[in-house]
Amino acid sequence: MAEGTVKVWDLIGSKQVTRVFAPSAGKADPVTRVAFTKANDLVGASTSAGQVLIYPIADLIASGSTGKHSKVTELVALPALSPQSVNSFGFSPHQSTQLALCQEDGSVSLLDYERGTVACRFKEHISGARELAHSPLSKVLLVSVGSDRQIVFYDIGSKQKIQAVSCAEALHSMSINSDGYTLAVGTAGKAPKVLIFDLRQVQNGPFAVLSGHTSSPVNSV
Repeated sequence: MAEGTVKVWDLIGSKQVTRVFAPSAGKADPVTRVAFTKANDLVGASTSAGQVLIYPIADLIASGSTGKHSKVTELVALPALSPQSVNSFGFSPHQSTQLALCQEDGSVSLLDYERGTVACRFKEHISGARELAHSPLSKVLLVSVGSDRQIVFYDIGSKQKIQAVSCAEALHSMSINSDGYTLAVGTAGKAPKVLIFDLRQVQNGPFAVLSGHTSSPVNSV
């Protein structure tokens, strides 16, 4: 959230906010993203100052002051690789201690959050890397999109770029379907769209284009 807090909701019981905490203690860095591990035992929060902080779910759902700010101690505070905003991050569905993040400086990084080490770091975008996703099927495929209009594919096993696909507009969001082949990309511009690709034929361009937005970027797909 813009005010630098994360809100924890009870969607089953009280259907209210049960805890509010600030990942950047003593600061007011906006929170840019939250994400859960596949096992739902940890949640991470990223900030505009380049940090990712990770918390045990059990600590967040423990009794707290409803609607009031409360102290939550992070399990892991990853050092900022760059002071630029973390625009997106996600835990690997295949490697239990691995996460990837992308930043406004165009970088995409893969980290072992348990060891606090960087496995690899790419700088393939010439402007902000806006979104990334792990393949739900392949252990080594990572994809990112950026405001430089590029979709970039990485082999994180060999730590190399596979290929890049150029689009006509700045790219703002992305997700990979559970089938592992269908990629949806949201654009920014005067007439934002959602572009649908088949990863087996991605070089052929999108097989479907969904229109309807008139001005604001497609922030999530």
